[in-house]
Amino acid sequence: MSALEPLWYEVSPYVYTAGGALALAQTGSGLGMVSGALLLAAAALVLRMRWVHRNTRALQKKKTRR
Repeated sequence: MSALEPLWYEVSPYVYTAGGALALAQTGSGLGMVSGALLLAAAALVLRMRWVHRNTRALQKKKTRR
């Protein structure tokens, strides 16, 4: 695993959010609007999946400690 992989894993949803917001703000075409919306949806999905996974894992660790 290269040194950039963990960094990209953590920052990718924020890059998607910035790219999506920029695409929505700067484009006037339908394709640009759809692309921006898809990037924002992907960022939200990734953040939600990480949140659920991390909370589930934390709960499982608490249960095994008892």
